Amino acid sequence: MLGLDDAEIRAAQGRLERSLDRSGGPDGCWPWTRALTRGYGVLHVGSKARGTFRVVKAHRLAYEMATGESPESIDHLCHDADTCDGGEGCRHRRCCNPAHLTAATLGQNSARTKAGVQRDTCRRGHPRTPDNIYESPSGARQCRICNRERQRVQTPQQRRRAGTGDRRPEGMSAEQLVEWALEGQEGDACWFWPHLARSREGYTKVRVNRRTLLAHRLVYEVRVGSVPPGAVVDHACHDPRTCRGGPSCRHRACINPSHLIATSREVNTSRGRASHRKPDECKWGHPFTPENTYMTPKGARTCRTCRAARLRESRERHKVRSGWADGRHRAGGQCRNGHDVADVGVDEHGDCRGCLADRQARSNETRRERRAQTRPRPGWVDGRRRADGRCRNGHDLAEAGVGSTGRCRACRRAEYEKRKAKDTTAFASFTPTATAPKPMGPASPGTRAALPPGREPLGRPCGCLRLWSSMAHSRYSGSNIT
Repeated sequence: MLGLDDAEIRAAQGRLERSLDRSGGPDGCWPWTRALTRGYGVLHVGSKARGTFRVVKAHRLAYEMATGESPESIDHLCHDADTCDGGEGCRHRRCCNPAHLTAATLGQNSARTKAGVQRDTCRRGHPRTPDNIYESPSGARQCRICNRERQRVQTPQQRRRAGTGDRRPEGMSAEQLVEWALEGQEGDACWFWPHLARSREGYTKVRVNRRTLLAHRLVYEVRVGSVPPGAVVDHACHDPRTCRGGPSCRHRACINPSHLIATSREVNTSRGRASHRKPDECKWGHPFTPENTYMTPKGARTCRTCRAARLRESRERHKVRSGWADGRHRAGGQCRNGHDVADVGVDEHGDCRGCLADRQARSNETRRERRAQTRPRPGWVDGRRRADGRCRNGHDLAEAGVGSTGRCRACRRAEYEKRKAKDTTAFASFTPTATAPKPMGPASPGTRAALPPGREPLGRPCGCLRLWSSMAHSRYSGSNIT
């Protein structure tokens, strides 16, 4: 099966058994609780060393292990085309119960999937009759009513590009404007204001007598009656079970008078929040019952079945080897290298001190070997001393001596004299030049007055130069070089 040996088949079977949820019983669906690809469960089997590693679908692996057959396609009998639309959101694709799987051809499998998608009505409830169906060039079926509604609701850019805009006649009252907007619209479906796009909030707004009003509220006041004080106009066509509400809700732009009701703001808000209710089951299909719901310390809701499966996998993944107390120490009180932990002890991190000492000894030995491989040049003791007792510049180290860092004192004195001669030459060659004072006008507020006669700046060194002279003199007078 799949070119696997017995050990790889047992490993794949164990991984499959650990990742299935059998809480539904032998007759229920066994959903896959791990990774998904296009709605199907997937897992890896085989070995990379043997070249048998591959990723397979979980339901195909379960069917082949149960029957020993490898058909062209495998279909799910638990999938009901009348209640499920199929596709990647179909929860039956995760089912791995062999009793719910059957061999089928690709054509049969695709026909059962399309049967759930091709219903008698479109997603907005319009009947798919021959008169209301339009076959696109790609072969897709489209609802003609939905196409006309999409053409009416245009963006401002589309209106400017097409030159349509609000095509209502000029000088119409509110009653005449509503009658013009509802002309030709019939049936129980949602009606929309012609040639107007929805606002950012999802509503249609019209301008009447220099006032911007909500289109559905204007239609209600004209066709039904005035809105009571403190009430709002709600859309009865909005179904919280099928529409999530918000700015993307297309029912907000509906102006069908039979779909509009006056209600309080609290009721309107509660019906909108009902669209954002929490799901009744987790993403793996487990119901959020009081027994199966776990509230985290942060207040998040978690499925107990999925949580138990994750903990079980974690224990299997970190399972301690037989004969070991943990990952570091054996059951007999020894470390992985055989040191008796009771004798050598452990450090603050729980590591064996004997292992640490062995590691340090090996590091020192490696360092000594590298030092021995780096030999000095012939005739030299090291990089500073020759074999005859002289430094690299020829000074006798026994007479000149060496400093605390091992350097020759005569070499250090020669470098010092060289720096001193360089600084003295630079100081002696400095010749200050006299500069004429800059002309200054009469004193002004915030500026310094001009110098009086007899106090013009002379060509003598400034205080900075005198300070440098004193520092240089103290630097080279009576200094002891060691």
